[in-house]
Amino acid sequence: MQISEPGLQKIIQREGVILHAYQDSVGVWTIGTGHTSAAGPPHVSPGMRITKEENDHILLNDLRPIEQQFTEHVHVPVTQNQYDAIISIVFNVGPKFWHSTCIARLNAGDVQGAAQAIMQWSKPREIIGRRRTEQQQFLTPDTTQSSGSTIEDINNKVQSSTSMFNTIKEFFKDNVITNVGVGAGAVSAFFTNHWPEIVVGTIALAALGYLAFYIYERKVNGNSSAA
Repeated sequence: MQISEPGLQKIIQREGVILHAYQDSVGVWTIGTGHTSAAGPPHVSPGMRITKEENDHILLNDLRPIEQQFTEHVHVPVTQNQYDAIISIVFNVGPKFWHSTCIARLNAGDVQGAAQAIMQWSKPREIIGRRRTEQQQFLTPDTTQSSGSTIEDINNKVQSSTSMFNTIKEFFKDNVITNVGVGAGAVSAFFTNHWPEIVVGTIALAALGYLAFYIYERKVNGNSSAA
């Protein structure tokens, strides 16, 4: 399991991003989303600049040790949102969070209790807003985030739809259209071979109809005269 793209972007929103090298509060050269040379490549030097895409890549590499620690300390299945929230917290407070009440409760199967325990890490007060967003992320079912469809997912759906369309097209071609053609041909042949009988029968039916109407009308008129 690894952090999702939405989870990565949430960390960037919480931490902030500066795309040029600067010295932090204790004088350490830093760039991007809190990256320092101590975290690994690239080495941060004065005047250095990076792009947003490079920052995402650097942050992913900086998160790898935390993701490895996750597998060592969390022993129960988790959702993607739970995973992303925990990675975000550890990135912020450090590895001591692995020994927290939150992780203990999560491993015991108490998801709600684990979520409540996230708020125990709310010092200084300025961090409370961030903790609440991480708690909300932890409690949000994965289905509401959907990591949207990947390009591969979309391509697979398009290919599946195309295949279904072709199947339906071939079915109509081989069955419906062919059968309609055969039926029309049969009707045409029938009329060609038997048109005299059809004409005579039609005239006879018309004559019988007229005769029946004539008799009915005479009968009605006769009854009216008698009255």
